Amino acid sequence: MRQKHSPERRRFRMKRMTVLAIILSVPVSSFTQSEIPTIVTIHEEAPAIDKIFTEPFETLAIITNDGKAITVTNQLADQVRSSIGELEIYLKSIAHDFDTIELIIHNHPTPARWSKQDKRFYNQLKREGFKGDFVLYFPWNKSMRYIENNESERDH
Repeated sequence: MRQKHSPERRRFRMKRMTVLAIILSVPVSSFTQSEIPTIVTIHEEAPAIDKIFTEPFETLAIITNDGKAITVTNQLADQVRSSIGELEIYLKSIAHDFDTIELIIHNHPTPARWSKQDKRFYNQLKREGFKGDFVLYFPWNKSMRYIENNESERDH
């Protein structure tokens, strides 16, 4: 035989279920940037492009004019969170600056063109002295798209 609970006990159970539902519904996007880990790898010799982009998330690779490389990822599917200031610190750790970068390449794991954030980031890099190529890599067909100056000025 099923036992009936008092209205007081039912209200308590409902409150507990509501709290649980609220806790479970917190989206990942509510975490601040500092709570999302940044994984930075420094390579004395740049790996092949298809060896850098092997995971289903975005990665940014910086290749310097002497062949060194820095890879940065947050393991997010649709972005790499890193600032110009952070990149400058990574570059200084290998005795480089923005003007010694030959190539900056990142991937889009899904078919997507340049995002507004990509274009904004490229223009910030240019203001810091970046003169190299800014490239988007598509791992599913191993193709690359180079940003053009006129393309970077549209839609941002």
